[in-house]
Order: sequence, then C-alpha cells, then structure tokens
Amino acid sequence: MITASYHVSHQVWCPTVDTHNAPVDNWGPPETVTVYGWAPTTGSTETAPGRDKTTSRLDLYLPGRLVCGHRDLWIILGEPWYQTGDLDDYSFGPTRHGGCVVHLSRTKG
Repeated sequence: MITASYHVSHQVWCPTVDTHNAPVDNWGPPETVTVYGWAPTTGSTETAPGRDKTTSRLDLYLPGRLVCGHRDLWIILGEPWYQTGDLDDYSFGPTRHGGCVVHLSRTKG
C-alpha cells in the first residue's frame, strides 16, 4: 500500500479588486496537505533578445479529493507553484488505491 508522507502548503486563489475595481490576485490562508509525492512532467524555454523564460510543470499526487482549483498556490520544498486547471480524480481506477493528480506550473525569467 502506498503511504502519503510528504507535506506541502496549499492556498486557495480568491481574487479581489482594488479601490479602482481592478482585479488583484489574492490567496487564502495556507493549509498543510499530506501528499504521496510529486514528479516533473514537461518544461519549455522561450528565448528572446535579453530574456529567457522557462516554464516548468509538475504533477502532485494526492491520496484523496481536495477542494482546489485553477490558480491555487502550492508551496513545495519552499518554491511556489500554481495550479493549472482542476484536479484529475483517479479514485475509481483498477488499482483500488485511487487518488488525485494536481497539475502545477511555474515560470521564471
């Protein structure tokens, strides 16, 4: 049996508006989530004169469902990652272990 033994921080994206009614990114309070682990998926680098932009992607493996969504903030090993899309639920697969996958990304540069 697989054991969830890693801990990460999760903050729900809850945008607000400023005094000029312009949208402002905002996240709720952090909560600790116990996970199976994570693994890199793909990445890309865009090169432009004077600037390189690198996008990394990571899959986070959860033992069960969690209320989370697009643009939520996850802190893994002290690094911020942002959720892309909703979680994928594999609780009804043939392995009977089940669980969910959260797709994360971050861009540097």
